[in-house]
Amino acid sequence: MKKETSRIEANFSRAARTYDSFARMQKRAVDLLLEHLEGASSGLRDGAVLELGCGTGQMSYGIAQSLRPRRLVFSDISPAMIQICKERLSVITGESKGIYFQVLDAERLSETEVYALILSGLTVQWFNDFQSTLQRIYKALLPGGEFIFTCLVHGSFAQWYSVCDEVGVPCTANALLKSKEMVRQVGAVFDKLEYFSETIEIDYPSAAYFFRSLKCTGTNVQIDGVRITASQMRRLIRFWDRRLDGRVLNMTYCVDLIRAKKIL
Repeated sequence: MKKETSRIEANFSRAARTYDSFARMQKRAVDLLLEHLEGASSGLRDGAVLELGCGTGQMSYGIAQSLRPRRLVFSDISPAMIQICKERLSVITGESKGIYFQVLDAERLSETEVYALILSGLTVQWFNDFQSTLQRIYKALLPGGEFIFTCLVHGSFAQWYSVCDEVGVPCTANALLKSKEMVRQVGAVFDKLEYFSETIEIDYPSAAYFFRSLKCTGTNVQIDGVRITASQMRRLIRFWDRRLDGRVLNMTYCVDLIRAKKIL
């Protein structure tokens, strides 16, 4: 396991019990993907379904309601997240023997089991090697299978970047792929794709609360090597809150949804 992957797992595990209380943007992205799942499920070929990065099961519950009695596998790199997901789906799992949970690093996805559908919500931006993982996912799909996923892309956190420039401190948001590059890389692996883009706006009561929400969802882990000191962070928060002058902090998230299909 790479060092970055280990840190990501540790961060999300620490945030397992606080995640749902702060994951408002993630919930909006879940709703977006589940809307597309409704359209995909009617024409879906026979076979199992895998969710990569199930987290606390916000999306898993909707998947289970829509796609039973198929064999459903919910996976995440974090054992603590898997436990919360199990708890959330306990009502459904009591009724079905076709639901399974697996601690899995998506970048080490085995090709020995194949699926009719692989789903992933806001997980792929954490991959160390996006292209190689796409190839693994492609090989793990049955012919006619789909990989449907959402991903944060370049343009997210515009307000955060802007205020960091004003204060003169580095922005510790992780670098994100641009939409065109995302589509190019997916198109280089898959036979057919559809692309959709959504802008999600979330309000926070203060700068301190915004950074707390990152910590409590496990998404504050910095994988690009950018660091700021505690004093720089305090200065950034003070400046940002003065700038807001009692107004809410509005943050922009740019979310791409891609439906990628394996034809042969």
